[in-house]
Amino acid sequence: MKALKAIGVAVLLALTAAGAWFYASPGWTVERMQAAAAAKDATLLSSYIDFPALRADLKRKLPGHLMARARERNDGLGRLEAAIGGVLIGPIVDTIVTPEALRLAFAPGPATAVDDATGTQARPPGVRLGKNPVITRRGLSEFVVGPRGKAGGLVFRRSGLSWRLSGIDFPADDLPETS
Repeated sequence: MKALKAIGVAVLLALTAAGAWFYASPGWTVERMQAAAAAKDATLLSSYIDFPALRADLKRKLPGHLMARARERNDGLGRLEAAIGGVLIGPIVDTIVTPEALRLAFAPGPATAVDDATGTQARPPGVRLGKNPVITRRGLSEFVVGPRGKAGGLVFRRSGLSWRLSGIDFPADDLPETS
């Protein structure tokens, strides 16, 4: 009888620990990424990012955004920009999805920051999280974190017992500029 109670307590503790991990780990991951960005620790920040998945996600989504903007403009120049942009998306994404660009997205401070290496101003791609980001879970293996009161966000997927940035959901009003 005592063994049965001990097993029941062990199962209850395991379920409680799993629930606590599920609830707290996304917030902890985002906090660690923001701390790494503030400390300018690109190595630690990179450990939370699945670069191949993030690049593939952007290469898949950006052409559609370019076409949507072209339809909004409803002119030949917009369609030309979309066509050219569609061809150049791959090399551009490969070039700009770097630890430094993502550090700027997670770092506290203004949306436009000075790149320490070049001294030039750079705007981080996609979504800025702000001070109190909102975490929205999409099941057991995915969550999105984004700025409070805005659509879009950074998509994280579970990798073992940790989370890695693997995509970006662009808000409709913050699509990448095409001109």
